[in-house]
Amino acid sequence: MLKDLQKYIKDKPKLLVFGSNQIFKQIKLDKINEVFVASDCNKEILEKIEGYSKFSNLKIYELPKNKEELTLLCKKGFSVSVVGVIKD
Repeated sequence: MLKDLQKYIKDKPKLLVFGSNQIFKQIKLDKINEVFVASDCNKEILEKIEGYSKFSNLKIYELPKNKEELTLLCKKGFSVSVVGVIKD
């Protein structure tokens, strides 16, 4: 899981969407196929993503990294708890 995210960050960064609001918007448009979630992600956000996954082929991966570590991995200047991957 983590290696998959690292590969997207390195090879296809333009396919990544950060932040729950943007991810929910893209999920509703059926443009996201994978979501990577930090280990300490807000429960409400995770439950909402899981709810959407019941009606689509959305894959959810819970990472062993917390928000702080995920932010550093993604090289962002803002806190990252969820990362979505836009369908190729």
